[in-house]
Amino acid sequence: MNPKHISFCLIFFLSFSIAASAQQATKADIQNLEVRVSNLEITVKEMDKRLTNKIEEMDKRLTAQIQAVNARIDDLDKHISTIINILIGIVLAAIALPQVLGYLQGRRERKELREQIQQLGERIEHQQQQIFEKLIQQQQEIETLKSRWIIKSS
Repeated sequence: MNPKHISFCLIFFLSFSIAASAQQATKADIQNLEVRVSNLEITVKEMDKRLTNKIEEMDKRLTAQIQAVNARIDDLDKHISTIINILIGIVLAAIALPQVLGYLQGRRERKELREQIQQLGERIEHQQQQIFEKLIQQQQEIETLKSRWIIKSS
């Protein structure tokens, strides 16, 4: 057999089998398809409602968490402002203290004042160190909260 003859037989056989298997849809088939389509529509609507409810629920939870983080950041900001005001007061006190020394008379009084200044300086340095450690810790907490917020919002 030559290749043209084989190709013709194959095409004829495929055409005949497709035509033979194609039947017109009956009314029952169409009604069955309509029922299936309506069932699918109902299922899709139910899934859409459930997804919408879950999205709204997650949005409410996320909004509450964001508000809590914002409140925490506001509290930390107030605390940092208080610490900065204390530092300003300490610096102003440290600046004003030497001027007070000029008004005082006598070696003994000056010696006592110098000792007090030294102690105050040590206390100031100690308090500044504690305050700076607290500031660093709070900045780390803020960064942690921001990163959590960014991760949760993604």
